[in-house]
Amino acid sequence: MLVIDWIRCQSKEMKYNNTDNPPDPKDRVPRLKEIEDSKSGRFPTRTSPQWVPGLVEVELSESSRLTDEEVLDQRENRELPKRWSWELSDRLRKYHIVSWEPSFPVIHPWSRESREQAVKTYKALGRDRFLTLRFPDDADVSAIARELESLPEVVSAEPVAELAPPSATINDPLFGTGDQIIRSLAGLENQWYAARCRLPEALGRATGKDVIIADIDWGFSENHLDYAAFIEKKKNIFNNSGSISEGNSSHHGTAVLGLAGARLDGAGMVGFAPESTLWAIQAGRDEIVRHKNWAAALDFVRTEPPTTKRKVIILEIQTKTGGNVEAVKTIRKAIIDAIASNIVVCVPAGNSTGDAGLNDNNREIPFTGSVLVGATSFGETENVVCSKDGRSIVVYAPGDKDHDVTCSTDSDSYRNRFGGTSGAVAKVAGAVALMLELDPSLTTTRIREILAHSQIPVVSTLGGGSLLDCADALNQVSPA
Repeated sequence: MLVIDWIRCQSKEMKYNNTDNPPDPKDRVPRLKEIEDSKSGRFPTRTSPQWVPGLVEVELSESSRLTDEEVLDQRENRELPKRWSWELSDRLRKYHIVSWEPSFPVIHPWSRESREQAVKTYKALGRDRFLTLRFPDDADVSAIARELESLPEVVSAEPVAELAPPSATINDPLFGTGDQIIRSLAGLENQWYAARCRLPEALGRATGKDVIIADIDWGFSENHLDYAAFIEKKKNIFNNSGSISEGNSSHHGTAVLGLAGARLDGAGMVGFAPESTLWAIQAGRDEIVRHKNWAAALDFVRTEPPTTKRKVIILEIQTKTGGNVEAVKTIRKAIIDAIASNIVVCVPAGNSTGDAGLNDNNREIPFTGSVLVGATSFGETENVVCSKDGRSIVVYAPGDKDHDVTCSTDSDSYRNRFGGTSGAVAKVAGAVALMLELDPSLTTTRIREILAHSQIPVVSTLGGGSLLDCADALNQVSPA
């Protein structure tokens, strides 16, 4: 479909519900229902580290792997194995260890493997080298981790960062035709960010067809007309069900699916991959943030059929201090395993300031191979970084907290505000789906190289980096 065919939007009337939420007085929008996400689109400054009380994750050496019996015993064990060295056991007792357990389950509720095959896969992935130690809640987990790393059987030890949500127009009426903000009479803005990232040129060549985009998020509206019919798979990690709207945060996943996969249908807005197949995976719920749920969600996408289609994961989570979630060892390992299974994992860099490649102890976060995404705010002539930045960022995308029009939770409503790395990573994931449609054989390494090739500059505190250029990315995959 040509761009000219998309510009029939001016005569189309859209619905903007205004039932129980009053308009934002600042915007003076008479009919627009805005649902403010207090967690999204905010850019906190760096604060002191916030760790999960008492938890330390450890990677053991090759010779110190957990035994099959230890792997299969998924309880929190209070007795230390006798085979562990005296020095290791002594250090653990010194800090009054409460319990220990394998970091990963052998079998998930949705697993299709037999127990024997699951153990074999577990060991092949090297997950029998990971364990989680629990100490008293007031323990200095950073100091414990440093001391454990001095032992020969410990490759690395890390405290577990607390998590939080990433704080965050083509003939569809909101698409618009340029990269400047235009507000309609109904109060909604256009998708200026699409033109800024050269999406119109790209959609003439690819739409994400036959590519799966799996959004691991905080809940979803299952009824929005711009994408609902195209959600192929739903999974709630909390209860192993298909109910993905638990809690009060469904506006977050709704906004992300809109940015990634809203249809090219004249209904309202257009996602960056409007013909992609959507999976909606709920791993968070309100204030319930368990890091193992997010690792389990990554495992679900990795192991769930079909294996014949390429998959792109959007991981909508950051640390509580607004940092890169790859700082959490189990999540980092699950990301690495997904990438090894030929899945592209797009990770938000985090919405605070500073280097995305460092954790809250200013230690370098080990490389995973993910597509790490930073965010930029709207500027008439410049794209200014408004998130974590640094050399570990693969690419930036627009994520302005006040100007990121996307889907709202009512079936036919939209909102102006979202942004942050929540909005940026959804756009990049959509662009990756466009690339995989043209060449399904692309590796994550090659995708990272192509995205980083963009020549659209950003203004960054730490220097370097560029803005997502969808048209250039497709030219790098398959020259026009």
